[in-house]
Amino acid sequence: MSHGSAEPTEVFALSRRTSSFALLAAAGFVAVGAVMILIGWSDLSGVTLRLGDLELTGGRAGPSPLVLGVVGVVAALFGGTAGAFHARRLLQRDRTALVLDTVGFVDRASLSGAGPVAWDETAGMRIVDHPARTLVVEVVDPDAVAERQPSAAGRQAARANIRLLGSPVCIPLSAVGRREDELLEAFERLGHLRPGFYRGTPSST
Repeated sequence: MSHGSAEPTEVFALSRRTSSFALLAAAGFVAVGAVMILIGWSDLSGVTLRLGDLELTGGRAGPSPLVLGVVGVVAALFGGTAGAFHARRLLQRDRTALVLDTVGFVDRASLSGAGPVAWDETAGMRIVDHPARTLVVEVVDPDAVAERQPSAAGRQAARANIRLLGSPVCIPLSAVGRREDELLEAFERLGHLRPGFYRGTPSST
C-alpha cells in the first residue's frame, strides 16, 4: 500500500510519555522474571541465595520450581522484547505511530502494530476500555492481517489481539500523542469509519 505525498495524509506521532512509562514497565517485567527464575533455580538446587536483604532458600513449599522458572522466562522475554521496542522508538527521530490517507493506514503505535491496512480490508471500528482504552479496527480477514506481519513476535502479538479483542488491529489510544477526538476524526474523514458503525461483517461482535 502506498502512502505517497499525492494523497491527503494525516500523521500521528507516538506519545513520548507513554513510551517512557512502557519502557519502565518492561524493565519491571524483566526484573520480576529474573527473580522468579532465581527462586525456581534455588528450589530445584536446594541452595540458599542472598540478594541484599532477600534470602531465597531451597526446599520451600509453594509453586513448582519448574512452573516458576517457565513463568519467569516468559516474563523476562516479554519485558525484554517490549523494552527493546520502546527504547528503539524513543531513540529514533521518526516516532510515527499512525499514518492515514485515502488508501488506508499504517499502524506502528505499539509492539503489536498491524502495519499497512487498506480501507477495503476494514469492516468497522469500536473502542474498548479493558485493559486500557483501545481503538479496535475490525477487519474482514483477521488471520490474513496477522499472518503478514514481518516478524514472529508481531504475528504472535496479532494472534493474541485476535483472541483477546477479536481483531489484530488494536491501537492503544494512550500511545498516540494527540487527542482522541482528532484521531477519530481522521479515521472518519479518510476511511469513513467511526466507533459503532460497521460497513460489513465485523471480525467479532
